[in-house]
Amino acid sequence: LKVLITQLKNLGVLIDDKTVNYDSLEGRNLIQKYKIKKAPSLLLSKDSQEYSLITNVWDNIGTKESDGTLVLRSINPPYKDLETGEIKRLPSITFITDNNCAKCYNVSLHKALLASNFGMAFEDEKHIDVSSKEGTRLANKYRLTFAPTVIISTEAKEYSGFKEAWKQVGDVAVDGSFVFTKPELLEGMTYKDLKSRTEISAGLKK
Repeated sequence: LKVLITQLKNLGVLIDDKTVNYDSLEGRNLIQKYKIKKAPSLLLSKDSQEYSLITNVWDNIGTKESDGTLVLRSINPPYKDLETGEIKRLPSITFITDNNCAKCYNVSLHKALLASNFGMAFEDEKHIDVSSKEGTRLANKYRLTFAPTVIISTEAKEYSGFKEAWKQVGDVAVDGSFVFTKPELLEGMTYKDLKSRTEISAGLKK
């Protein structure tokens, strides 16, 4: 969260900040007072409401308490669930490629979109050719019908708004993984139909 503090300071917000350990006496008191469920979190005094750049967005990421304190509630992984003690880790991403398709789109664009739209980062990244042994296993497991595509582990659901947005572009597998299933949305880009082995330009008729 130090990055967020630095960004606010760079935007002209005057901040006198300090760090409190969640397991200290002061930390435990704050957790109880404001019903904080995730660590790290961020508390801004009521003076912060003098800045419109904060108040204009706060309803989307946190709450305003009765004493005017602003409490950040939307925390991206990794973080600690203070109710269970569990560490919510970063998701992993598997890029399924087709090395025999020279015209197929660069599957890494999914990573760029996830970073820009959700601030998503990954603990582990794999690139697997769909015709390899592991690629065949994943294609069967997730019933893949085309390549390239991506499979994102279940931890991605911890990112605010992601699970709802994913309904527009993919499916959620039985194991909780998120699988991109709608290449037709990538207008003008090429992918391969794994059944017919034909290359298709998204947005155009086969």
